[in-house]
Amino acid sequence: MFIGGEVKKEWLLEKISVEEAEERNMTYIEEVDKEVPFGFMLNFWLMLRSLIKDGDELWTFSNSKREWRLLAGREGLCIVRDGEIIHSMVTRMS
Repeated sequence: MFIGGEVKKEWLLEKISVEEAEERNMTYIEEVDKEVPFGFMLNFWLMLRSLIKDGDELWTFSNSKREWRLLAGREGLCIVRDGEIIHSMVTRMS
């Protein structure tokens, strides 16, 4: 599953925990008057999180600064299993 397209290995930035990912992406939702992880993207996050298995790693990613300048930037989270990116979600685009 790739929500927002495939991710290249050279885009990987930092290995993080599920808890860190949720903490860094808390968003206030006025309609429910509370902060939730990933805001309106919560369902995508829950789907990605459910795919994490023992031994998997959760990584942040971002493509190159050049792509951001060309309005083709993407960043987000991905699951790495046995050295391969197998699932991802984009959390920010330019």
